[in-house]
Amino acid sequence: MKKIFCLCGIGALMLGATSCDSAKSGSVGDTLGDSISVFMGRVQGMQFADRIKTIPEPEQSNFKKDSFIRGLKETVMADTSDVGYLYGLSVGLSLSQQLTMLDRSGIAVDRDELISQFTAAFNKDSIDQVMLNTDMGTLQLLMNKAQDKIREKQEADRAAAQAEKEKQAKENTEAGAAYVDEQKKADSEIKSTESGLSYKVVNQGTGAMPTGDDRVKVKYTGKLIDGTVFDSSDEAVEFGLNGVIPGFAEGLKMMNKGSKYILYIPAEIGYGTNGTPDGSIPPGATLVFEVEVEDVIPAK
Repeated sequence: MKKIFCLCGIGALMLGATSCDSAKSGSVGDTLGDSISVFMGRVQGMQFADRIKTIPEPEQSNFKKDSFIRGLKETVMADTSDVGYLYGLSVGLSLSQQLTMLDRSGIAVDRDELISQFTAAFNKDSIDQVMLNTDMGTLQLLMNKAQDKIREKQEADRAAAQAEKEKQAKENTEAGAAYVDEQKKADSEIKSTESGLSYKVVNQGTGAMPTGDDRVKVKYTGKLIDGTVFDSSDEAVEFGLNGVIPGFAEGLKMMNKGSKYILYIPAEIGYGTNGTPDGSIPPGATLVFEVEVEDVIPAK
């Protein structure tokens, strides 16, 4: 169960691997190393599979899992005794991240020239400190200008993305309202509340109705108006009413033990104009839930 809960925010994607000291053979034993290889690989694999869903566009559409594994394998399988190579790999990855940010902002950096200048400076027998300080000052001025361009591009991208979300939200909100109106015309048993929630009582149970502090055990299926199932629970799950989206909580407050309802939740009391970060619920989407309450658990 996940889509009926309100989202408080998402963590930033951290494209880095957990570090650990290598397990040496001998007194430690090979079994420990074998176990670490299994569980570190499995845990990290699952964690990153989940984190990549939060990568922003355009990286999300360009992200390929095969390429990710290729880069991961080349790094992990590197010869750890070749210290110079490992340091070069680390510095190269850092520079690559900076260059990627510059590329996104329309600042083209000649990578061949960068490598040529780096190699010439790196291979000198001694460092000219005056030249180094002068060049550092010049680079700082250049990077300040680049940062301004990066911020401008990011702001423009955010504005464009927000405008697109608002456009989608408007279209989806209108489509959702039309869909609910059609359902109400076809079925006089569908009622609406002041908040905009529409519902149909399939079966009314018995006992006390839950309040905001109570917990409930429910089975449910959540769909978009085109029939796409975005979330469901075949077995009853328990949760508190104060942790779900407003429209779902409002519907549950009318349902006692044994009740079965169909809820039509507009975006205003659902996931709003932004939808969910993973895109399973679009901006402005109207949600349709089939809900059955198996038990109401009063707050202690």
